[in-house]
Amino acid sequence: MSSYSEEKAIPDERIVQECGRLGVKYIKFTDPADYETFDIVTPAKLNEPDPFEVDTFIKTQISQENQDILRELLQ
Repeated sequence: MSSYSEEKAIPDERIVQECGRLGVKYIKFTDPADYETFDIVTPAKLNEPDPFEVDTFIKTQISQENQDILRELLQ
């Protein structure tokens, strides 16, 4: 019987490259049952959204009632 690390080898280098290109954090674990055994292979990129786009999204996707609740929570 093989160990977890042999069965679940790190994916193709292409995945790591794509994570880097897209700014997605890629984390690998030595032991998935132990959260202390992780290694960050590719760090995430900070993405600052355009405030106008965020406002437009909120106005079109969230009900007025929920917008009011959100506004109160953020003040």
